Amino acid sequence: YFIFTNPDARGFISSIEKEKTNLEKQIKDAEHLIFNPEEIEKLSRQKEENEKQLEEKNKEYLEVLSRNKSLTSKISEANVLKGQISALQLCPTCLQNVDEGYKKNIIRKFNDDISKYEKEISSLNNSKEELSAKTQQFKKIISEITKKIEEFNLLRVKLESIKEKKNKLLEVVQQQEKTEKDISLLERQIETLRESVSLFKKY
Repeated sequence: YFIFTNPDARGFISSIEKEKTNLEKQIKDAEHLIFNPEEIEKLSRQKEENEKQLEEKNKEYLEVLSRNKSLTSKISEANVLKGQISALQLCPTCLQNVDEGYKKNIIRKFNDDISKYEKEISSLNNSKEELSAKTQQFKKIISEITKKIEEFNLLRVKLESIKEKKNKLLEVVQQQEKTEKDISLLERQIETLRESVSLFKKY
């Protein structure tokens, strides 16, 4: 017949004790962890603000590119017209010779416009570099904030897990206490049974 022996009982208690020790260690290791929901809200606001700034800088950057393209096109058109004016001998309307002084004045006007466009393009290129640097800076800040938010979310999950472990520890302790009481009761019953058998043998 089956008898729940003392070594079996103590082995069961030992396994419960190991589980309890393991849970206590995990809980202790997490004691220094602090989760502040307000910190995540603050980081989320910062991320949103930086994303808005990034969007504005991207918009400005596209506007600079568009203006740059427009000016480059105007320079090309001016150069084409300059060439046509230089080669012009007769007025297409009155078929008279075109005065060289008149052509020089028109070409000078084109050159002035080209010079003005080129200066603006140079300024735009500087702005483009500054905007590019700023967008990269905002992207870096957003990336860092996103990483921090992820770390806080991971921390929240860890703390929720620790909360579950604390509940589990409480269950384990209660189970251990119950098991020890049951074993103690069983051992007393076995001892009483042994005494009864010993008395029976005398008779």
